[in-house]
Amino acid sequence: MKLDKRIFPAKRPLTCFDSEYARQFIDKKGFFADELKEFVDLDNTLETELKNVHHYEDDCFVSPITGYKYFLPSEWVDMGEPEKKWRPFSLTEWRHIYAIGDEIVFRIKNSDTVRAFMFCGLYSDHDNDLPGKGVINLGSELFVLQNLFDQFELRRNDEWQPFGVLVEEDER
Repeated sequence: MKLDKRIFPAKRPLTCFDSEYARQFIDKKGFFADELKEFVDLDNTLETELKNVHHYEDDCFVSPITGYKYFLPSEWVDMGEPEKKWRPFSLTEWRHIYAIGDEIVFRIKNSDTVRAFMFCGLYSDHDNDLPGKGVINLGSELFVLQNLFDQFELRRNDEWQPFGVLVEEDER
């Protein structure tokens, strides 16, 4: 079995046979699981603090929730930079960035076919201003903001990005 590639070489999940060694990680973060196969992809595991280690129990690694059979300290994992989260524009957000007459450059995701249209207007059938719900007029075509987010990338500041806005930490 191959472990998640983010786990440092020569490191492996700790078991009940490592309980004495594992005590040094109490109150530190780590990954918990009841089956070794869950460490093939760390996204399938719970990451939280190790609260205690029981020496003579099968579920020896105690998280704030319950006991688990396996524990991998977070310091043994290279999680890299946190992935940026994006969501579709709301009409208000769009309006704050672009004015009527601006050129909008976009493409189908991961495509070489680039389109450039003039921003001509915006429309909403909704009483609220939710992300993805509005409709904008680019050139002679109408686009729903959610569809633009799902299918296209926007050229901004000389780089391609999702057709939306970065999600702030408090929105996640």
